[in-house]
Formats: sequence, structure tokens, C-alpha cells
Amino acid sequence: MDKNWSLIIISICTDVYRQQLKWRGFWEKITPIHSTKLTDLIDLTAVQKMADSHYKATGIPIGLIDVFDNSVLVGAGWQDICILFHRANPDTLKRCVESDNFIKANLDEHTPSQYKCLNGLWDIGMPVIVGGQHLATLFLGQFFYEDEVPDRQVFIDQARKYSFDQQKYLDALDQAPLFTRDKVQIILEYDAALIGFFADLAGKKLLQKQGEEERDALEIAVQDTGSGISPEHLNKIFDPFFTTKAHLGTGLGLATVYGTVQQHHGAIHVVSELGAGTTFQILLPLATDEQFMSTTLPTIQEGRGRVLVVDDEDMIRSTAEALLEDLGYEVLLAEDG
Repeated sequence: MDKNWSLIIISICTDVYRQQLKWRGFWEKITPIHSTKLTDLIDLTAVQKMADSHYKATGIPIGLIDVFDNSVLVGAGWQDICILFHRANPDTLKRCVESDNFIKANLDEHTPSQYKCLNGLWDIGMPVIVGGQHLATLFLGQFFYEDEVPDRQVFIDQARKYSFDQQKYLDALDQAPLFTRDKVQIILEYDAALIGFFADLAGKKLLQKQGEEERDALEIAVQDTGSGISPEHLNKIFDPFFTTKAHLGTGLGLATVYGTVQQHHGAIHVVSELGAGTTFQILLPLATDEQFMSTTLPTIQEGRGRVLVVDDEDMIRSTAEALLEDLGYEVLLAEDG
């Protein structure tokens, strides 16, 4: 994350604010995003209705596929050529899976991944990303573009190779929809907004799942206008020793922040967009009056002796030096070993 911070927000989440956002004290029990599936976060019945309406309005087949086990979460308008033939035969199903995996491996959060599958039809994939984690892929496909003519001989050869009923297979081929490239582009623009809606709903539900008790909180948001964090790095940034700065970084900064926030029973959430910047949001629980009054402060023990402080950050060295000297210690400082 760039150091040119542009905005720091500190606020108290009151009862009204908390109810508006429906954050249920998620600092009490943190749910790692990597252990959560999209089915845990959104109502698939409602999404299926939206998919049905999407197909009626556009005519393009649509499916929502789980990224972990490739299960079909939602589907509408799937074509006979795929359901009755390509995905019903073990050999052509392998080709379907290979094509799906190719799309998933080449997904970009901002650009749909288009690919003519190994069985001969077009597929388009768009990732559903929640909390920096790719949880599902929205697939549009099983169609041809109007400016191309399907090579029937290729499909006749496939019918023979995989022992399909040739006439029924070709009839299913003829039923596959045709679209202009302009129309597909308009549909993709709409679906990008639809995916954003899904991700927003799922993100709010994730925050709800990350706790059980409601409590007022201190909210700290730190936002920059830098280059942003790539999706493949977003779910690793809190891992110890993970860094993209090679020899310039240790990979311990954000891991330390994460540990500190957890020690205070808090939570940290990050949202980033390439080219637009990154926002880190920290929520820390506020102590009640009863908790504050009942807290017994530890007795500070002064000491004596010599302490060596080694750290590559000058601010950390100087802070440690001042604290230890106040306690009566002689302090030696070193930048490295």
C-alpha cells in the first residue's frame, strides 16, 4: 500500500450507526474469509430468480459456479448441447472442466475472460470477489457470435468420436443462441454491476457472521489513492513475511497490525481497487463504563541493567529507547545484527 495516505477517518459506531450497517460485534469471533463459501453469505434462492429473469431478458445462458468445488450454485438457460451432450459424456465433460479452469486461471476483476471452449462454444467468466477472496465465478456462455459460422463438420466429427446421436446433437447445435458482439458487451456491463451487488451483499453478511454480540466500536479507516493491491495478493497481505517489495520489505508490517488488532479483540478489513487505491478499516470494541471502572492497571516495575534494542525502523528504536530509559534501563540501539 502506498505511503501517500489521503484520508484517515476515526469515528465512534453508535447504536444507530451499528444498526444501520448491521455489524454484530464481529470482533468477538473472526471468521476467516478463506473458510467461507458464497453459499454461506447470500440467499441463492433470490439469486436464482435473478438469473431466471436475466435469461428471459437477454437470452444468454448464465451460471454461478463455486470456485472451491466447481458446483453449480445457480443456472438458467443452459443449452441442450451442453446439458444432454457435452456435460453428460465423461470425455467431453473433461473438456468442459478444462475450459472452465482456463477461464478461472485467466480471470481479471475488471475485464471479463472470454474463451471458446474445447467443445466449440463461447464462454465468458467474471469473478465474484468478497473480502479480497475469489468465491465464485459468473459464467455466461453456450452461444455463438453472429459474425462467425459454426463449422458443422467439427460437430459431426465430435458426434462420431463421442458416440452422440448425430441428428439430435446437430439439432441441439442449431438451438444454441447467436448474439452480436455489441449486445454481449452491453450484457457484460450490466453483469459487472450485478456482480458488484452480489459482492456487496456477501461482504455485509460476512461482517455479520464475524461476531455474535453487538457492541459500540471505534472505527478507524485509512485510505490512499495509490495503485491498489492486485486480487491475487489481497488475501495474502496479512501473512507473516509476505511482501511484494523484495529486499526492501520484511513482510511483517501488516502481519503485526493484524496481530495487534486481534489482541484487542478487534477486526480489520481491506478493500482495494487497482488504479484507485486501498482502504483499511479497523474496528476496536469500546469498553463499557463497568469494564473501565473494574480494570486494575498493572504495576509498572522499574529495573536496571543494559538492554539492546535491534530494529530496522528508526521510530521503533527511538520509542523503545524512551520507554526503557524511563524505566531505568541503559539502552543500546542497533539497526541490524
